[in-house]
Amino acid sequence: MLHCVNAWEEDDGAGAGAGDTNIVMVASKIESVEKVFEISDLPQSTMEKVTINVKAKTVERQSLSTQGLDFAAINPAYAAKKIRYVYALIIGSTAFVGVAKLDLSLTEEDDRDCTVASRQYGSGCDGSEPFSVARDLNNPSEMKMMDI
Repeated sequence: MLHCVNAWEEDDGAGAGAGDTNIVMVASKIESVEKVFEISDLPQSTMEKVTINVKAKTVERQSLSTQGLDFAAINPAYAAKKIRYVYALIIGSTAFVGVAKLDLSLTEEDDRDCTVASRQYGSGCDGSEPFSVARDLNNPSEMKMMDI
């Protein structure tokens, strides 16, 4: 794991404390640590959803996209809460080439790519980490994602 986007606790649904508590984390996973220190290429990383069953002491990992993604962001009003959308940089071989929107509700379907939208920057352009901007300063949960 390289960059954790968000994490939250959730019950497995058995109800009234009978079920297991899971810790769910969304984070980027790097291909290899050695690649981080190479200057010639950007390291290949992907986004994963990791579910840790505390009682059973098991870990389940699920890839969220087939694209190389990292430096993801969420609406900060939802930190440590279950989220639906994650916005991440698309990583090309030598530059950040776009931004992708992932829908975590699609992880219920096995081996499904959760990318629901993306924007490529185009030739000669690159960007940086996506971030949230308030649409209404009086309502912080109403945010839109931006990238510069």
